[in-house]
Amino acid sequence: MFVSEAPCAKRANCKAAHHLSLSRRNFWKHIARFVVCFMAAFFGLSTSKAFPAELQRRTARAFDQYIAALEARLTREEHFPSTFLSIQNLPSPRQSAVLTMLREGGIEIRHVHARNPAGQAIPVPGGWIHDFVGDVFVPRASVSNAVGVLLDFSRFPDYYRPEIIRGKILSRSGNDFKVYLRLQRTSPVNFTVDMLEDAQLRELDSTHAALWTRSYRIAQVEDAGKPDEHEDPPGQGSGYIWRMNTYWALEEWRGGVLVEMEIVALSRTIPFGLNWLVGPLVSRVAQATVRGTMAATRGAIFATAGPAPGASPKAPPPVPEKN
Repeated sequence: MFVSEAPCAKRANCKAAHHLSLSRRNFWKHIARFVVCFMAAFFGLSTSKAFPAELQRRTARAFDQYIAALEARLTREEHFPSTFLSIQNLPSPRQSAVLTMLREGGIEIRHVHARNPAGQAIPVPGGWIHDFVGDVFVPRASVSNAVGVLLDFSRFPDYYRPEIIRGKILSRSGNDFKVYLRLQRTSPVNFTVDMLEDAQLRELDSTHAALWTRSYRIAQVEDAGKPDEHEDPPGQGSGYIWRMNTYWALEEWRGGVLVEMEIVALSRTIPFGLNWLVGPLVSRVAQATVRGTMAATRGAIFATAGPAPGASPKAPPPVPEKN
């Protein structure tokens, strides 16, 4: 009797635990759905100007200070090949693990923060800075292959669609370019912006190069793709992207090229008291965007590198899923 009841009790406990686990999962699913719905509702209303956002001078100045600190660091790192890439500044065990993962076809994403010369955080009143670094390794490719892809702005819609739908070089003087891009997002919010940027190729040596792109005009496009599409004045609209700079670093390494991108964007802040709810979702969307950009860049560069001598063309290693 007691022997037969024990398994029953265990099964009952297991079922109870299973139901509790499902309840918790369903709870967090409902929370996630609520956050997505909230984002769509809030920012959707924002697009219709119910909640407009305007870039303030103090916010723009703070972003400029942030960029000055970041570029000062990057300039210092350019002079020392051993620290040219930010992954080379990681602690040894972590660095080794990251490099192994990259060689196996993985993508490294890190959320970073620039600091002022005193090592302090740089406050950005009225704005929110998103600063992420991504790394990939492209086997059999060279710095020249990578530069060719990153300067082929007219093909960005092929490489980075659906995020980039238009691209062209407006003018060029040596290694300095003026570029036009049209960016769009459809999830979790829908918006389109036209961006003008300065791009500067920095050829350091035969195995190292950098490409810096700095936006100097971003305008949100209302009714994009329709006959009556029009731009909001720069600094106005819903405030999804007020500024965006991208810093590429390229280094030849072990029969291929390491490609690193640091992207820094300035947007409106989240309403007071809602950062705990919306902030993590925005961060996840940003990381997914960086991951997609790095995967697309890797594929485009790999396609230009060609197969190894005597080998047939084959695709780059698959990108491991991130848990």
